Amino acid sequence: MQKALLRSRQINLIEKEWKESREYLKHNLQKNDFVCPQCKEPVGLHWAIPTKKIPHFKHKSKKDCTYGFGESEEHNAGKIKLFNYFKDVFASKLEIIDIEHFIPETKQIADIFLQFKTGEKWVIEYQRSNISIQDIQRRRALYRSQNIKDIWIAGENLVRSDTLVTVNLLNAAQELRFKDFHQTESLITFDPISEQVSIYRELEQLSQNSFMKSSAYQCQLSELCFNKWGEPYVLEDYLKVEERGKTEYSGGMALTFSVEKMVYANKLNKTYYHVNNEMYLSIPEYLHHLIPLELENIKLDVFWNHRPANSKEEDMPMIVTGLYTTRWEERLKQRQRKEIEFAANPVYLGMMFHSLILIYDDYFMTEKEWEKEVDFRIEGKQIPHYLQNRYLKRIGAIDQDIWRDQFKNPVSLEEASQYFLRIMGIKSSTKNAIEEALTHNILYQEEVGKPFILNLLFKMEKRAKKHIGARLEKNKWRII
Repeated sequence: MQKALLRSRQINLIEKEWKESREYLKHNLQKNDFVCPQCKEPVGLHWAIPTKKIPHFKHKSKKDCTYGFGESEEHNAGKIKLFNYFKDVFASKLEIIDIEHFIPETKQIADIFLQFKTGEKWVIEYQRSNISIQDIQRRRALYRSQNIKDIWIAGENLVRSDTLVTVNLLNAAQELRFKDFHQTESLITFDPISEQVSIYRELEQLSQNSFMKSSAYQCQLSELCFNKWGEPYVLEDYLKVEERGKTEYSGGMALTFSVEKMVYANKLNKTYYHVNNEMYLSIPEYLHHLIPLELENIKLDVFWNHRPANSKEEDMPMIVTGLYTTRWEERLKQRQRKEIEFAANPVYLGMMFHSLILIYDDYFMTEKEWEKEVDFRIEGKQIPHYLQNRYLKRIGAIDQDIWRDQFKNPVSLEEASQYFLRIMGIKSSTKNAIEEALTHNILYQEEVGKPFILNLLFKMEKRAKKHIGARLEKNKWRII
């Protein structure tokens, strides 16, 4: 435990004042005067030089006291790192932040307690022990009886056998699953050694401990975000919806600018954000759950419609299409550099085939086919290539099998145009494929005659999806 009383004065080892006071605290005049804040029994200060373990207090004799009982070195380290994260990120929003905070109304000691300037209260529980489900439920109920938002972060040790599509969860981790902003089951874990956060999305139980997952995202603790509802999210969550803003608006000017501070505002009975005390912006609903609670140090992507077509567009010429914390900037730059390098490569048949399969998965796959693929993944097997050929032939996207030994064959713009037109249900020959692609806006005139690289293939794929999406809904059962 990090706290003790010294002659009625509270000592908190993570506070700056006491971090630099080892000699004073270890002096003979007070080293025997520390007592537990809860049971008031003697505790000892464990603070060696050189430091082998995190400095902490510990009961001198075994007592029936829950304060600090059974805490491991990893739990102590994780708790402190999480405390420092919340203290730094939410600094301007907090009235109180405390570690090992005693809540009199429930007689509980929260790992981390937050009280915001709005009066809202959160507790953060870092759970590494595989305690009983009933114990977790009891503790949750007590917090909620006092209108305290309880956020539970599991230790990485509660997750076992993490494979490509499945994960094994110990009982405590299963109980710590929560409904995310898509109303599906998620779990967040933290490793105090590597400082890595993992978020498992769309968990579906297969057996007693085995769960299927749609994705598992990892990031450093410094990149983790929480929205105003206390829901955690990471860069990959944002990237899944960010593309929507880019594809919905065209014909105007795309801008990105930095925002030091935003605040909620209400205008005409609608929620707006007052940005840098200069302008009001409305943020689209699909981004609401991806707005960081701190509302500081943000990058905004906006679409400026400088040629409005109607009165509604005149009233809102500037539309927010993206919003993210500047804590993600370095990763986004790295990602962009890699994408640019990759997209400059020429197009081969393997990538063409992959693009067609992605479109098929989104719009043409049957529920029976999806269930069969799930079975393959659960068994740790790849989807048989012959099945994918069968899929594409069924809808007329290809007329003969494409095998892996052909994947390194180059693809021309004419051939790619014909593949995309066929999966869209438009008949054409290789000779007139480019003309048809131009007619259906799969290709633009300025792109014809340039080297056919992956960047153009990806653009054509998005346009084909948009065309198909105008008449077909995405598969609702597919885990995306």
